Amino acid sequence: MDSVLMALLSAIAAGITAVFKTIKFVHEGERGIRLRFGKARRDYNGNPVVYDPGFLLLIPFVDTLQRRHVRQQTLKFENQLIMLKSGLIFNVSAIVMFRVTDVYKALFEIDQLDDSISDLSMGILRDEISKRGYEDLFDTEGISTNLFSALQGKAEEWGVEFVMFKLTNCAPTPSTANIVNVQIGTKMKAAALIEGAKQLDLDVSRLNSTLGAVLVGMPLVATAWSEKYPTKEPAKTKEEVPLTLKFGGKKDED
Repeated sequence: MDSVLMALLSAIAAGITAVFKTIKFVHEGERGIRLRFGKARRDYNGNPVVYDPGFLLLIPFVDTLQRRHVRQQTLKFENQLIMLKSGLIFNVSAIVMFRVTDVYKALFEIDQLDDSISDLSMGILRDEISKRGYEDLFDTEGISTNLFSALQGKAEEWGVEFVMFKLTNCAPTPSTANIVNVQIGTKMKAAALIEGAKQLDLDVSRLNSTLGAVLVGMPLVATAWSEKYPTKEPAKTKEEVPLTLKFGGKKDED
């Protein structure tokens, strides 16, 4: 009698397990693809069958269900240190917003969709920022437009719709901020000096170099040394010397 009861209980347990394996749910905000023997079920036109939220009856050990949420997602890139073409380092943050439009492609055409979008977006962000000078970083809208356009190339292939790729922060690191402040301050002083000389009808090129250096804020030691020991070294590039003024320079004699 006990053996019959145990067999009956085992059969009931097996039946309950089979029922649980048969019934699967696609939750709200998700879409599902049924796989039979590892292949996606397709309709008469050969398109994968996508299941909306609800329950499905699967054949145990034959059917499986792959699900993917289709809600809008946001990927954040916080405090990315990126070097500009001039060697200055800026702290950059951005966001990417997207939603899945083709569940089959999102599941089977690309491995780990979220990670792939993150890696691609980070590469695009670094390429766009690193080719610019710090003066160009004020155009955040233009940068965001370029970022979004570059990312759109993978939208159809990966079955997603990109909603936004936007620059949210672009600030110099503390050491970079000091360099930028010096460059901007020197340019402003030089511009003011030139404008003042024009108003007084003075020739800036005839101004004493030491006096000019003091007015602009350049180091006196470097100015005196360059006057006493002039060199014929090639002029530095614009990136190496942001501002070069000539005060009282002597012409080379033939």
